[in-house]
Amino acid sequence: MAQLKRITPKTLARLLGIMYFVFGALFSLLFGILEIIPGEGTEEFTTTEAIIFIIAVPLFYGALGWVGGYGTAWMYNSIARRFGGIEFEVEHSAPNHTTESAA
Repeated sequence: MAQLKRITPKTLARLLGIMYFVFGALFSLLFGILEIIPGEGTEEFTTTEAIIFIIAVPLFYGALGWVGGYGTAWMYNSIARRFGGIEFEVEHSAPNHTTESAA
């Protein structure tokens, strides 16, 4: 059994920041386009507001993901230091070295 003792906060923050940015981009793009199409949205947004929404939401989600990732790693490291980390099993497989012979 292996044990995850520490998570580098910057690494988790970067990973979650990127993931949340992508989720925010997909959500805002879909919602923003539906708001721009006449008769499809709630018609509460103008085209300019929808474009601002499409740009601002991914940045906001990405920033929240970064902060959340940093905080989560810090909290995990604090708890794992006192009580131990997550235990997991690792299986190492032999590399597959298949070579094709040239004819």
